[in-house]
Amino acid sequence: MTNDDLKPCPFCGKRAVLINVTKGYNYRNEALIDSFRVRCDGCLATTDSFESDIRINEEGKVLIKHNGAVEAIEAWNRRCKND
Repeated sequence: MTNDDLKPCPFCGKRAVLINVTKGYNYRNEALIDSFRVRCDGCLATTDSFESDIRINEEGKVLIKHNGAVEAIEAWNRRCKND
């Protein structure tokens, strides 16, 4: 999911954008932790922050336990008026 998947703001109708709020690793450097939220460019309405949890297993495969970007977009779109 990307910014193209975001519905307009339910309050003012302006464009919304996905924002990477924080980026880093957990205390053991074993997982990438990113937090995302969606914000309106017009009235600055926002969603809560949603955290990603991305790890690499012993075989080197990437495991996405939580995708905060997708969760933030889904939360924003649920708040929007039906088209």
